Amino acid sequence: MTIITSKDQTNFYNQYKTLSSTIVGNILRDIGTKEDVEECVDDIFVELINKYHDYNENKSSIKTYICILSRSRAINYRKKLLKNKTYLFDDDILLEHSNSTYIKDIIEKVILQLNYSEKQVFKYKFVYEYSNKQIASALNYSLGYTIIKVYRLKKKLIKLLKQHGIESWEV
Repeated sequence: MTIITSKDQTNFYNQYKTLSSTIVGNILRDIGTKEDVEECVDDIFVELINKYHDYNENKSSIKTYICILSRSRAINYRKKLLKNKTYLFDDDILLEHSNSTYIKDIIEKVILQLNYSEKQVFKYKFVYEYSNKQIASALNYSLGYTIIKVYRLKKKLIKLLKQHGIESWEV
């Protein structure tokens, strides 16, 4: 194949963007943002345009080629997002959703009393509302270990909240 002209690049992008976006969006659905999907799709099309001369129309259709490349790059991008996912707990995530400064202060004090691994479990369980299975996957824990960590964290949170005058919580 030959090199794509500038006008053809725009047409090519517009014609196949939706297909690639759908594939990438499905793969990054539960981990990436809309911006991540757009970035991945843009990277795919830069690669397609730069290596268009490597495409062999006798092996597959251009649509199939784009689907395979989109899937492959999205899986790689997903792995990159999972690997680079920050594990530092941002206390402001939870606090910005609370109306009362009193509650914010108590929650901040309670969060500061948690150790690093407890903050991780707290973030996934109560901020992101992950299931135990999703938490286990995100933190590379076994499901049984995760269930125990969540249970112990809930008990600790109840104890800490009671110390600050908030009661009526049960595990």
